[in-house]
Amino acid sequence: MPYPPRATGDNPYGPQVQFRTEDVLPPTALYLSMEDTLVVQFIGNAGPMTGTATVRMLLADGTIKVDYYTVLPSVINNFYSYAVIPPVEGYLLSCIVELNNAIDGSVWCTMTAFKGTVPQPIVSLPPVSGMLVVQGYVDEWTWLAWPNSPAVEAGMGAGRVRNITPATSNGVNWIVKTTSAQRWEVLYVEAWLTTSAAATPRQFSLITLDRLGNGLMRWPTNFTQAASLTYRYYFSNGAAHLNTGNNWITAPLSTGILLDPGMSMGASTGNLDAGDAWSFVSVTVLEWMGVGHS
Repeated sequence: MPYPPRATGDNPYGPQVQFRTEDVLPPTALYLSMEDTLVVQFIGNAGPMTGTATVRMLLADGTIKVDYYTVLPSVINNFYSYAVIPPVEGYLLSCIVELNNAIDGSVWCTMTAFKGTVPQPIVSLPPVSGMLVVQGYVDEWTWLAWPNSPAVEAGMGAGRVRNITPATSNGVNWIVKTTSAQRWEVLYVEAWLTTSAAATPRQFSLITLDRLGNGLMRWPTNFTQAASLTYRYYFSNGAAHLNTGNNWITAPLSTGILLDPGMSMGASTGNLDAGDAWSFVSVTVLEWMGVGHS
């Protein structure tokens, strides 16, 4: 500290006041000018997301200004929500970002200062950011605050357990795919296959693909499925290749299967017939939002 915290010299307030009352440093090193626009961004797996940003500023005239801003869904994509805080010159004393309609850490949030104005409605953020204020995961029980919350990297933390249920069509293998801002760790897969009367036996495997559609890994089952049957397939860590009662099939699944942005997992079925039908497809994952390829 560049000066003594206790009062020195003549004290106009008398001996009862012992702390320093003059030449005190600003309460924060974060000074915003009329060239700085704060932008709050939410990235989630489902929209719309509506939150609140509260900002406390110490203005040049010595007054404290408290403003509330609503984080609203983007007009382009409901996976994104924004709040634009117009320029106010002064010291940023504190800010807090709240999101009351998310149950766990599935929404990634950043508050950033951009130089100049940010046009609304936001289609895309300016290409150059001036300063990061705070970033991290926010939900109903976990708020983000400056200066209290540390800036964390996207993809860190426990993640959110989520169940993915893709749409299915007859004669077509199902697939689940991450967006450009998601990472999944696959925990468990369940899928039911009902075969048509076509005689050729089918054999089901799980596959993963990179973001260009190239195959990466395969997890096969040891059994084939005949015509006009419904088999229930269950993939999990530690499972053995078993066929129980001729309609319950279990198969092992590796641990640590990560699907980065744009990657996918799906069914690969040998001899799949146009009349075959998938149903009750469920992929349980740990999910992190705000994860990119940068």
